Amino acid sequence: MNSRITRFALALGAVFALMGASNAMAAGPQAGQWYGVIFGGDYDPAPDELDNHGMGGFRFGYVVTPSFMVGGSLGLLSIDNDFDLSGGTTGNVEADFTFFDVNATYALFKPDRRFRLALTGGLGFASVSADVTVSGQGVTIVAPDLTENSFTLNAGMGPVIRITDRTFVRLLNRFRWYEKREEDNVDRELTLGFGFLFGG
Repeated sequence: MNSRITRFALALGAVFALMGASNAMAAGPQAGQWYGVIFGGDYDPAPDELDNHGMGGFRFGYVVTPSFMVGGSLGLLSIDNDFDLSGGTTGNVEADFTFFDVNATYALFKPDRRFRLALTGGLGFASVSADVTVSGQGVTIVAPDLTENSFTLNAGMGPVIRITDRTFVRLLNRFRWYEKREEDNVDRELTLGFGFLFGG
């Protein structure tokens, strides 16, 4: 399992958390502002045949109150994964994932604190386009352009550390449930985002 991205995100998040553990001096988010976040990190699919891969995307939303926000996000993930099955059968999966999520987020602690803990949850839609190759016993089967769309639910939490009045970093540990999967239906992602507030 490739965990370099995960270790990097955890380490960087810990550094910012230590920097922001003292009381904040920044004003914090204000009702009526908008926010944007660019994020990247590590995606861990539940099926054992698939390894961790890097992902990225952006979030956009509205500050309803200094502690409550609503927004949407777009996430992108590409994988190229070899796997082994029983009986000497091997295979390869090349797939592109696109995630659309709508979330509500609640931030604990006072808005003027530099360090806050955000809880988030919502629903979404995942689209997967894949090419699968399976080889064994002298036979190779290629299944190109396989597609699957699924309704999803997600929930997560993580620290938000304010840098200035309008900029912040956010470490998010999130789980995503897939309606269409009969088993191994919960994936996990760990992302680090840089965000900014505007308007208001």
